[in-house]
Amino acid sequence: MLLRMFAKGLRDFWFENKDWRWNVFDTVVVLISFADFISDASQLRGIAATRIARTCRLMRVGKVMRVLRLMRYVHEFKKIFLLLGASMQTLIWSCLAVFFVLYVFAVLFTQTSADYLWSLDELTERNQMLHQDFSTIDRSLFTLYTAVAGGGTMGRNWGTFYEELSDVDDISKVLFIAFVTFAFFGMLNIVTSVFVECAMASTQRLRELLVEEKKATEQGHLHHMRNIFHELDTDGSNSLSYTELREALVGNIALQEYFLALDLNATDTSTLFELLDEDGSGELDIDEFCDGCMRLKGEARAFDINCVLMESRKSGKVLFRFIKQTNEQFQFVCERLTTLQQFMLCSPSAAASPMARLPHADMIWDPATWVQKDDGGFRDVMRSGVPKPDGQGPPANPVLENALDSRL
Repeated sequence: MLLRMFAKGLRDFWFENKDWRWNVFDTVVVLISFADFISDASQLRGIAATRIARTCRLMRVGKVMRVLRLMRYVHEFKKIFLLLGASMQTLIWSCLAVFFVLYVFAVLFTQTSADYLWSLDELTERNQMLHQDFSTIDRSLFTLYTAVAGGGTMGRNWGTFYEELSDVDDISKVLFIAFVTFAFFGMLNIVTSVFVECAMASTQRLRELLVEEKKATEQGHLHHMRNIFHELDTDGSNSLSYTELREALVGNIALQEYFLALDLNATDTSTLFELLDEDGSGELDIDEFCDGCMRLKGEARAFDINCVLMESRKSGKVLFRFIKQTNEQFQFVCERLTTLQQFMLCSPSAAASPMARLPHADMIWDPATWVQKDDGGFRDVMRSGVPKPDGQGPPANPVLENALDSRL
């Protein structure tokens, strides 16, 4: 322990280590053993010294605790003690609930028994037993606890207590039977189920147990995957082809059920092989087969679904940018094509060409306002198609404005 303390440092050994509780336990065990060694080595005399020596020798009981130090290396033993510690709060509240029920019935039975005993002039043997078991609340609590816990006082069970209460009155007999029925079939079963549920939930909360359980489960699945691979690899080449996979699975109901037991769907052999063969080599080695099966095992998890959603969002953004850029380019081409058509309509020789007669939704103008000038000035002809300030004329065309300003 001292070597581990000096190797890790005092701060890491006591405070910043996940096993600091085990380190404290080891320290206590070592100190107890050291005190026991001192008591054996010392030659104390006198009564006071003898008392001190006896007190020190009581620490020899701590030697039994050395066995518990091996607990950290045994998984199941360690799991039991960790779950006991995690469920201690539930255990305390369960004991309080049981105590409350026992206390209510103890007060009732104590009061009825006390009234009955006060009315007697002479106590028989059965009355003396009734006085011993139900004369005070603490005795009634102990009697009811032993009746519920399955034990008894001096070899007597709850049937003996029933016979004692039968001398009091009929109501006490019925209440005692009701108490035993409620305790056995209701209270204890509920307390047990709550305690077990808390222990199972603690398995998921304790990180150390969760990691170990997950690791053990994955190791078991990998062991089964390796057995399946060697069973499918009929030629012993340590590689699996599609032909071997298909021939081994087709008609082999037992192997298909083995896959289903491991949450793997092997009905579609072709799809399964393509999903496992990530490198596209057409061959599967044992590591590729095991990793692929572990990846495909079970239903889709929340992580897998979120990965698909994230990829869908990325693809949607890329597609949206592509559509936007394509639309901008298409609009640019349409605008240039509109300008070209407008130019050709201004020329009598070009107006008869097929290009000028092409329909286009973006070409909005009023041909009545276009007149041929003697000088053939294209800018003046096109300017006549621009809307007037009073709103008359064709709609505004920004492409036409740019063309006029650029003297195309």
